[in-house]
Amino acid sequence: LVRSTADLSSVELRMMAVHAAPVLDGLTHYDALADAVRDLQWVVGSCATARAGKLPVLAPADVAPQAVDRRVGRLGLVFGNEAEGLRRDELECCAAYVRIAAEPEQPSLNLSHAVAVVLANVHTAVRPMQHTAAGEHAASREELDLLGRVCLELAARSGYAAYAGGARLRSGLQRMFRR
Repeated sequence: LVRSTADLSSVELRMMAVHAAPVLDGLTHYDALADAVRDLQWVVGSCATARAGKLPVLAPADVAPQAVDRRVGRLGLVFGNEAEGLRRDELECCAAYVRIAAEPEQPSLNLSHAVAVVLANVHTAVRPMQHTAAGEHAASREELDLLGRVCLELAARSGYAAYAGGARLRSGLQRMFRR
């Protein structure tokens, strides 16, 4: 985290980061992005608008294939805050930037959505390589239905289902697991 003001011990954050407490506890704080990305081999920033400059512009689906082509061992994905995005000095720490296509009326996405789009594309590109090598198989419909039921039960027990709206949570999980 760079210049973060987030309270990483807040109950709400911990509740939303289900099973991610070790990740939150292991976060390192930096005063400058340049320090945070120093040990990375390739850094890709995110930008909602086209920027003039020398950085290559990538679509989310192009990040992982280019990282593989470059034989990148440690990839950094950098996202700015929702209000201002990445500043020029932060973009200078990047070798490229990813731009998610959006409608002109709403040219930028919510930060969590932008992160999800980029990470989903990276995961989708990298996952077949990992699973093919490991000899794993895709989950069956029965396994996915069981996982959905377990998620709903955990959400109910934790009180999250009431917070998120039980019916809306159920339909969202069903859609997600049926993809």
